[in-house]
Amino acid sequence: MKRLPWFLIGFALLFPAGFLLFQYGRPLWDPLYLQFTGQKTVGQAVKTLGPEIKQKLAPAFKKSRFDLSPPIGRNILRFMLK
Repeated sequence: MKRLPWFLIGFALLFPAGFLLFQYGRPLWDPLYLQFTGQKTVGQAVKTLGPEIKQKLAPAFKKSRFDLSPPIGRNILRFMLK
């Protein structure tokens, strides 16, 4: 019976600490998570695929008389890659 209060105290301390780490410690654990799963952020995808996609889509945008210059074109490109 003496272990139950210690278990409750430990749970009462560790649960909020874990929640706060998950909620506000994202800058600490998110890069590790992305590296482990092999996923990319939108910024990384735009950096690696952006020029290639822009080059392939430029004729279609020119045909429709849409300006692909920043900032509107950059936002559309990010939306399309996402």
